[in-house]
Amino acid sequence: MQNLMRHLTYFKGILANHCIEVVPWPTPGWQIPLTIGDNLEDLEQIHKAQLEQQKEKRQKQITLLERLLDRRKVERQMVLLWSSTQLHFAQLA
Repeated sequence: MQNLMRHLTYFKGILANHCIEVVPWPTPGWQIPLTIGDNLEDLEQIHKAQLEQQKEKRQKQITLLERLLDRRKVERQMVLLWSSTQLHFAQLA
């Protein structure tokens, strides 16, 4: 609650000065430019949208890594199959 009050006080100061500044969001490393007319709900919606984009980006990366891992597993199985086939023919000869 104290964090929220501190940020609301900061917002009031920016609006009173009629200038554009970068306002820190409670989440570390996240900032958003604040202009006159912005309100807290808009900031929360933008923050949620950015979090959703990050989530989608992470999911795409995970999917690509899983595909790469599956491909490597298949390649390993093919090598093992080829090796066992060669060994089988060597034993027959």
